[in-house]
Amino acid sequence: MRLKRSATIASYWLGDRLVFDNYRTGARVTADPRTLTVLDFFSTWRSEQDFYAYLPDYDRGSLRRTLHQLRENTLLYRQG
Repeated sequence: MRLKRSATIASYWLGDRLVFDNYRTGARVTADPRTLTVLDFFSTWRSEQDFYAYLPDYDRGSLRRTLHQLRENTLLYRQG
C-alpha cells in the first residue's frame, strides 16, 4: 500500500496545540509537532515499508498506529 499526504491540509498553532485542518474533508485534529515530519515524508507516494526504514529507531507498532490515525483523520490517503 502506498500513501500520500492530503494536499488540502493547513497547520497552525492554537495556543500551545498544533492543529491540522483538512479543509476539504472538514477534519481537524491536534497532534504532536513530529507529525509534520511524517506528513512531509509522505509529500510523494511512499510505502509503509519506506516509512519504517526512514524511522528505524521507532517501534514499528507505534508507527503503524500513527499511519492508521492519520488515514482515519484524512491527513494521509491510500493510492487507488
